[in-house]
Amino acid sequence: MSTKKTLAIEIESDTIKRLNDAQMADLQNKIEALRIERISDHIRSLRKQYVETITEIQKQLETYGLDMHRLVALTTDEQIKEYVMEFIGRPPPVKRIPPKYRNPDNPEQTWTGRGNAPHWVKEFLAAGGDLDDCLIDKRQAIKRTPARKPITSPAKQAKIGRGKAAAKHARSK
Repeated sequence: MSTKKTLAIEIESDTIKRLNDAQMADLQNKIEALRIERISDHIRSLRKQYVETITEIQKQLETYGLDMHRLVALTTDEQIKEYVMEFIGRPPPVKRIPPKYRNPDNPEQTWTGRGNAPHWVKEFLAAGGDLDDCLIDKRQAIKRTPARKPITSPAKQAKIGRGKAAAKHARSK
């Protein structure tokens, strides 16, 4: 009996009880073979659908010039964005570079030192200024906060605990 043919068996409980061990084992083997055949057919069908789907995806990606294997290897959103930007012919977004120069007349105007110099830099240089005077460095960043006036009065220094007067006062106690 072929496993591809549908086996229609109507077995009543009396009939099952009358089967000997060999017949019971044979019936179990046939049932197992049918189960395996049914599962195998289902797996073949799913595999066929999978291959058709993957083939369709590959065709669609090829129409856009994308490589499926490279696309699948991308693991982060950033990698995918870079790949798409490369694909469409634009460079990936450049990270923002902190400014290197600040306009002494208008601190809101800055320049990274890259690309064409802005008008304020050209005007500053044309007026005889030195670009080094516009440099932004750590010392200038600290200077942005208003500096306190130095306390010169010994009495005030003693009051807040600074200077020689404070030291003398502390020793005299």
